[in-house]
Amino acid sequence: MKALLLFILLSFVQFLGAQSLPQKANEFLSKGETGAARKTIDTLFAQTKEVNAQDWLLKADIYFTYFRSAEAPDHAIDSIQTTVKMYANACTGNVETRTEAFDHIRMNASLLINDGVDFFNSSYFLQAYKLFLISENFSELTKDTVPLTTYNIALAAERLGLLNEALYWYDRSEMFDYQGATCCAHIVKLLSELGDETAFEARLKECRTKYPNEYNLLVNEINYCVSKDLHREAIPLLRQVLKVTPNDYYLHYMLANSLSVIGDFLAAEEGYTRCLQLKPTFIDGYYNLGTLYFNKGVELHTQLADESDPQKYLALEKDYKHFMRTALISLEMAFTERKESELMETLIVVYELLGMKEEQEAMKQQLINQK
Repeated sequence: MKALLLFILLSFVQFLGAQSLPQKANEFLSKGETGAARKTIDTLFAQTKEVNAQDWLLKADIYFTYFRSAEAPDHAIDSIQTTVKMYANACTGNVETRTEAFDHIRMNASLLINDGVDFFNSSYFLQAYKLFLISENFSELTKDTVPLTTYNIALAAERLGLLNEALYWYDRSEMFDYQGATCCAHIVKLLSELGDETAFEARLKECRTKYPNEYNLLVNEINYCVSKDLHREAIPLLRQVLKVTPNDYYLHYMLANSLSVIGDFLAAEEGYTRCLQLKPTFIDGYYNLGTLYFNKGVELHTQLADESDPQKYLALEKDYKHFMRTALISLEMAFTERKESELMETLIVVYELLGMKEEQEAMKQQLINQK
């Protein structure tokens, strides 16, 4: 009889202990003692054959808080993913428990976004990417659509060079009409980098129709036109962009290049001049401006052979020498940094046409030495 009474008493004590474990775990959690809370909730799950949704919610909260704490090991970010299933189990309870679980899940999804942004801003893109993905998993539990999350995943994926993944998430963000124009610009850029020309052209056309004034899309189309030698198409786009950023020296340079290709000498000259006013150290600007003047000088020099009128001949001679002297200023400036053979050969011709034999011979020797 005494043995039976002792057994009943021990069972009752164990029952009381088991019943108090959730309370103890919750108390540890509220004090920020996540390690102790985790051990306590693990004991509960070890001792209880059938845990309920409320227990799962408590366990999920404890582990989520633990993995975000300083107590957690270095791989804690990956471990946070394990709490998704815990919260999923918590969502199987009654309406009250499920509502509470949803509130916790939504709050934690926001915390993960904030954590991810901190990592992203510190250039820890892999950690940010993982946290954004887990936040998305949390939102899937509550059937929420959070475009900010999908957009952040795309940004982090792109920084990591995960181009197809980034493309998928930008597509989703644009579908949700979140940062639509910006997403379109990223999508077009990624399709170009992936080498999918057909998809690139189709999406560029679609996006430009939808967002005709989006700066980055304009730039994407400009780059596309230039790469395809569609300079006449690029020129109005460049002028449109320059209305937004009139002091962008490189856009003036690109515009001048396209104008030069189509033979608009004066407009190209103006573009290169403006480019160099904005950035006087831009060597490529000097090179192309010098080449523009050089080509004009060569064109006029070629006409001399067919000119029989003495006065017109002298005028042509004067003009071509003027352009050669003007070209020389820019080309010699370019030569301070660009020592390639093509520029040397151009300078040799300029020196010859201007009768600068000493400079011509010196440049010829430099060219020989370089070869």
